[in-house]
Amino acid sequence: MSSSDLVASVINAHGGLPAYQSLNSISFTFSFTGATLGMKGRPQHVTPTATTFVQEQKTIYRGLGGSSDEEWIFTPSKVWKQRVSDGSIIEERDNPRAAFEDHTLETPWDDLHFLYFCGYAMYQYFHWPFLLAREDITTTELEPHTEGSLKWRVLEVSYPEYSTLATHARKQKYYVDSQSFLLRRHDYAPEVLAGANAAHFSYDPVKVGEFTWPSLRHIVAIGEIGPMMFGPIPTLIHLVMLKMAVQGKDGKQEVWSLD
Repeated sequence: MSSSDLVASVINAHGGLPAYQSLNSISFTFSFTGATLGMKGRPQHVTPTATTFVQEQKTIYRGLGGSSDEEWIFTPSKVWKQRVSDGSIIEERDNPRAAFEDHTLETPWDDLHFLYFCGYAMYQYFHWPFLLAREDITTTELEPHTEGSLKWRVLEVSYPEYSTLATHARKQKYYVDSQSFLLRRHDYAPEVLAGANAAHFSYDPVKVGEFTWPSLRHIVAIGEIGPMMFGPIPTLIHLVMLKMAVQGKDGKQEVWSLD
């Protein structure tokens, strides 16, 4: 199977490109914990709701921080906080990725740093693998990977400039099940986190209308012998999906809920 054939199989396994192109937005509520929050001076547990859009890279958050009257909005070129009640701007930052220059792993994040990271990260997680249909993204299939008794196909993905599509890093690796073609693992070294290598494992896939997404995401550091699932280094990020919804351009909505 060629890289393009593998990409097609992966896209189809997660819902298919026609279904994705018929969407207006993807929304989700999730539980967010992990050592990264404390390391960056953020609250240890948040339960935000976000909406992302198919036609542009944009994420709107409620509950990521601030008061109940605030929504936090991400785009690659600008992030800002505004009041829901009157639309007034509370705080904003142009060219937000530049604000991470010279950061180390221990550098604290302000609200707008945190918003930029969460905005692009969750957008990427929910819009993959459909992003692979873009002409400015290239893929290469690498050697297969064995994880215990499991066999996974591996795609290396090269992303465009961050001003065009904000992502963790320009090159990332994706591991998909060799039978179902569902995503199992995702490796990256986020530049906004000083390029620390991480392995992002996806568990418990569920159906949301025609789409399949993991309902549990577990992110750990990568050491010399691989992902550090156990030991003294704690979980970097742990995401539990509580609710996911897709809304079509026709206004119809499909919802999955953990309850």
